[in-house]
Amino acid sequence: MDPRNSIASDFAEDAVVHDFGYSPSYARVFRSLGAMSLTMAMASPMCGIFIAVSYQINYGGYWGLTWGWFIPSFLFLPWALTTAEFCSSMPVNGANYWWTAALAPPSISRPLSFIAGMANIMNALTSIASFAWASSSSICTIIGLFTGWIPTNPIIFAVAIATCAVWFFTASIRMDKASLVFISSGTLPNLRPFISCLIILIDPE
Repeated sequence: MDPRNSIASDFAEDAVVHDFGYSPSYARVFRSLGAMSLTMAMASPMCGIFIAVSYQINYGGYWGLTWGWFIPSFLFLPWALTTAEFCSSMPVNGANYWWTAALAPPSISRPLSFIAGMANIMNALTSIASFAWASSSSICTIIGLFTGWIPTNPIIFAVAIATCAVWFFTASIRMDKASLVFISSGTLPNLRPFISCLIILIDPE
């Protein structure tokens, strides 16, 4: 993309956001490829299916393996449609707590904004923990496919802690200087299931 077109696009988007009363505070680093990689890493079901399928087979059987994805996805649909409608009508740069305060009735805007902000914080903390566990489980599973090694829960937990340490290190780097690292980390979770399937096809034993 031509840098001049990119800058013009940023100014146009900033003007739209400014009309809603929000002023962007951070520079934009990711463009189309980076945004797509991070979005697919967070929204793609491939990594979740690959990690959680063993739990569904062990505890839910084939019924849980089949309907255990369909029913939650159906229940999740209203939230996805609501978010899509919200995003199509106004920008979401200010996060949920900002827009809750801006759109809620003035008499209850502050408590609702506080609740939304705390929910965002709890969601971030639990998401980091669950994603670290999911990543470490998939890493240990891929190693086991090569060697036949069966990791224990303490080992998976130790790998999850190491994963969090790597995330902390990468988060300490200026994003504009390490954008390729973030794009790669966003893409790898979606490649792991395909790599594992390829390993199984090549060496079924």
